[in-house]
Amino acid sequence: MKKTIHVEIADVDFILNGEAYDLLKDYLDQLSSLFAGLDEKEEIISDIEARIAEKLFALSKKSSVVTHDHVHKILSKIGSPDEIYQVLGGFDLDQKPNVKPQLFRDPENAIIGGVCSGIGAYFGTDPVIVRIVFLIFILLGGAGVLVYALLWIIIPKADTPAKRRKMHGTKNILSRIDRGLNQIGEKLHLSKVSQTIEEKVSQPRRKKKG
Repeated sequence: MKKTIHVEIADVDFILNGEAYDLLKDYLDQLSSLFAGLDEKEEIISDIEARIAEKLFALSKKSSVVTHDHVHKILSKIGSPDEIYQVLGGFDLDQKPNVKPQLFRDPENAIIGGVCSGIGAYFGTDPVIVRIVFLIFILLGGAGVLVYALLWIIIPKADTPAKRRKMHGTKNILSRIDRGLNQIGEKLHLSKVSQTIEEKVSQPRRKKKG
């Protein structure tokens, strides 16, 4: 019998076994410690948690309980805390690009289908205002019902952590982390190739038998 733990990561619920929970907690604690002195600490941790949630969400379709191996594979792809710290050290965190929001239906704040709350997120306004506008259209002639129904069909639902972040147009640094980790990987690969070549060149050549 093994203990399982319910956790919430980036507003999404998951079930982890004890080993998976300990590994993930240790990883996030290391990140929190490394970035303790930065004003952007909460944003960095939030972005990385969102990436973890995105990968766990995809995994949850195949397995109801997240294991140690699952978490280990995910964290290996994201990068170690030290690697991420090294990557971010090469960027000016004050120059983060704005990510434009994309239009989605928001099921978490929905009253009916999430159309109004999604439009509110897209335009950065209170969804109550959008609902009042639709209500006025409905009272004036009923066109609001038809428009709402069409938008419900056309607009996709933000049903994953990645889509929710796109819906809000969140400023994030994940693309920079990914690019930086790729650069680190390329450097390590080139370094290994160079080392292999040097070792082969430095090996004494065997004398041909005459």
